[in-house]
Amino acid sequence: MRRLCLLFILIFTASQVTAQTEGWSVWVYDATQGRAIQVDNTGITLEDVILPVPAPYNEYTLSQTVAISPDGRRVAYAVTGTTVDDEPISSFLVYDTSLDGVLFTYETPTYALASSLIFSKVAWNNTGNIVAFAYATGDTLETQSWRIIVLNAIDGRIISDLDDSSVFFASQADTLAPYLLPVLQFYGEATLGFNLIPYQTAQFSDDLFSYEWDIVTGRIIQTNRAPRITGDTLQATGETITPIVDDRANYDATYTPYTNAIHVYRPEIGARAPFFATQTYDVFSAQFIQNGEQVLVYAEDLLSLERTHLVVSRIGVLRGLPSISAINNATIGTPDGFAYVIDNATPLLIALNTRDLSFPQTPIWTAPENSRFVPVWATTFEQEAYEAWLQLAPPIFPSQIVVTNIGAQAISPDAVPTTESFTGRSTIVTVDSVAVVNTTSGDRLNMRDNPTLSGNIIARVDNGVRVVITDGPATSDGFTWWEVRLPTGQTGWMVERAEGVQTLVPAG
Repeated sequence: MRRLCLLFILIFTASQVTAQTEGWSVWVYDATQGRAIQVDNTGITLEDVILPVPAPYNEYTLSQTVAISPDGRRVAYAVTGTTVDDEPISSFLVYDTSLDGVLFTYETPTYALASSLIFSKVAWNNTGNIVAFAYATGDTLETQSWRIIVLNAIDGRIISDLDDSSVFFASQADTLAPYLLPVLQFYGEATLGFNLIPYQTAQFSDDLFSYEWDIVTGRIIQTNRAPRITGDTLQATGETITPIVDDRANYDATYTPYTNAIHVYRPEIGARAPFFATQTYDVFSAQFIQNGEQVLVYAEDLLSLERTHLVVSRIGVLRGLPSISAINNATIGTPDGFAYVIDNATPLLIALNTRDLSFPQTPIWTAPENSRFVPVWATTFEQEAYEAWLQLAPPIFPSQIVVTNIGAQAISPDAVPTTESFTGRSTIVTVDSVAVVNTTSGDRLNMRDNPTLSGNIIARVDNGVRVVITDGPATSDGFTWWEVRLPTGQTGWMVERAEGVQTLVPAG
């Protein structure tokens, strides 16, 4: 009876995995033809679209890649070229397959020399009702500028925009390189993450500035989420993986310089740490595959100089080296593994199953001869939980982070107290106790790297966040300071009281 029950459990579990991963599809795109095709995992063509180009264009070029909405229905793309009067023109468009037509066309006010669709397929928020587009203009330093626009995906109405004239970026002008282009890295409900890359210098392997922009409040913060554009973000969790040099983990200085590690940025701690590091390979790129459960790495063997693909788990285990030859090295993660178009005269769309360690490969669609289709989107399924990440070295925090009261749950599952609920409690803060940040009017409490007003601000913490008191008190500049540890693990100094308000209150 026990064997029968066990057999039933195994069959039931297997059927759950099969049900979860069957019925997916892939979009492939050929920029030279302006053609996008959606194919399901059995090889049936679901959509075959020649992307429309607006009437003003005479000669034109379509974007190198396209961005597909989360539901697979809409295609966002860019066009640049000239009119019949030989005037330069550039546009951003959204095509809806269910309506078989363009929803809107946004013509950039100034001709776009480059757009985010050169380097990234990210444009849509999680729900697919808002789309973003980033572009750069100007062919000289005097005229160079960049802009990000956020639009309603139905009618093209501009919801918000950001450019290099904003106060935040104007203050950083001396530290930023010329000819900057925003490359979109992720898009949550209201937060857009992007890098600024020096697009005319082609130094894309260098560490870059990374930012998060809240399109509702307009708040911008500099982060260390994605220091390079050769990584990937799992939209379902907000986790970002990035190849990077980390000499703290399995680094062989004999081969300097080489990229030895892959970091994962975890939103719940606001920092990134290495989960994979190697002395054998120079890592070029990394992306999520198998519904976000595994990572596909493109790398070069440091001894043989041969380039290869690696499948790596979230706990840093090298699971195998699948043999593939993909056009432009372009692959896309699928629920069962990943898909690619084989690089030969008669291109084939191949589905590779990474759930099977023999890595079986199945041709599912034949592309037209001499075409250059590459995969740009695939179905994903909701997943309740993922395997925890290995951490090979302590997390690296950005120079300044924002800690929201959501992060307080990492310390205690209790409901975060309101300001009013502090009434009648002890007001004495002690070392090794838990305190709650108490601010008013939506203010955040600054955390500094030393107990003085001249100390660097390393975090700004929301009202209601619970912290652990680790040292103090110290007195400086008319304030009493305590060293605290945030839910993210970062430590620093906060004032006990400011402007007549007790800002660190015992949790009680």
